[in-house]
Amino acid sequence: MERRVLIVESQNEFALTMASVLKDAGYQTTLAASAGDAAGAAEKYIQYLNSTEAKDTPERSEGLAYLKKEFGITSLGSIP
Repeated sequence: MERRVLIVESQNEFALTMASVLKDAGYQTTLAASAGDAAGAAEKYIQYLNSTEAKDTPERSEGLAYLKKEFGITSLGSIP
């Protein structure tokens, strides 16, 4: 089972450092700048994961672009 972490942190450099450490430990990470971003991103991310296969596809790329635009998500971690 994949391990995923949603990091909510307004300081981007710190969030990226946390994401890097977690990625090295085998986690997929998603970043959000605030609780509001996190709540919305979490809902959309779940819908997104449920609607596409877990691999690098045009649909996942489109979903990533949407999450970046709408919620300021800067990373989804590695795609298996």
